[in-house]
Amino acid sequence: MSVRAGFVTLIVAILLMPIFVYGQLVSVLGPIVGAAISLFVVGLNEQARYYSSTSELGYELDMECGADCKKEGRISALIENKGPALVKHAKAVVSIYVHQNGLEKNLREVIIPKNDCKSLLVQNQSGVLYDVSLVSERNPHVLGEALPWALPETDTPYRVVFKIGNAVYELPYTHITSISPSQRARLLIFEYKLNDRQPFIAVFSEYGGEGPADVFRPRRVCLKLDENTKYRFEVTVYGEGTRKPLIFSICVDLKKLKITTEEISRQDTLKGDEVMKMLECPSDLQRRL
Repeated sequence: MSVRAGFVTLIVAILLMPIFVYGQLVSVLGPIVGAAISLFVVGLNEQARYYSSTSELGYELDMECGADCKKEGRISALIENKGPALVKHAKAVVSIYVHQNGLEKNLREVIIPKNDCKSLLVQNQSGVLYDVSLVSERNPHVLGEALPWALPETDTPYRVVFKIGNAVYELPYTHITSISPSQRARLLIFEYKLNDRQPFIAVFSEYGGEGPADVFRPRRVCLKLDENTKYRFEVTVYGEGTRKPLIFSICVDLKKLKITTEEISRQDTLKGDEVMKMLECPSDLQRRL
């Protein structure tokens, strides 16, 4: 009888074992699963809050020129705030690389000396006593240098004041701005002049571009344009409230600029995507990551 009772008890124990094991698992895993679900919900809330409080930036290139685009104009980028948040203290920096005959060269081989740059840019040189080109002629390079905004905006009016002789010059910095949701802020990159004397490009600096009845603003550097020289501009834009930096490249040479300006003269205008296509970098000049 005892053997039979023991056997029955064993069978019942075996049958009830999954229930007890499941109960123990539930008692152990329940708090863990609950904590995991709580963390998942908190993560979703944090992600939703992050996306609602930050923005992504986009861009479109633009070519501006006056009466004759074939002679002179400027290239800029329209930086668009595509998100719901205000982007504050937005800055942009540029690095410039030189390519000749398929090889990367030093900026020294294509830089225009400061005096020549001044004579090419400034008609009334007697009214500009300071350097118009900021890059050192001895060891020239443009790596991570600031670019200006056409409409700067900052809480602190950054400016530089310097004196040459009896003349006092006060030039504000224009390399910081704020970009509201759906706003497009114009970032000045360089101007070009395709004259017979010396075709060249002049890269804008943190001092910006001239306004109406404004004093001349120093440029970062003046660079020669010829058939064998190509330039790759790598631009990075970032500000408080952006999810990640906006990074893009444009490639420029004399032939590209002539084709682009001729298209503008023929059509009277070019859309942003058309300018971007004209100035996109070929595979051999694209950034090597």
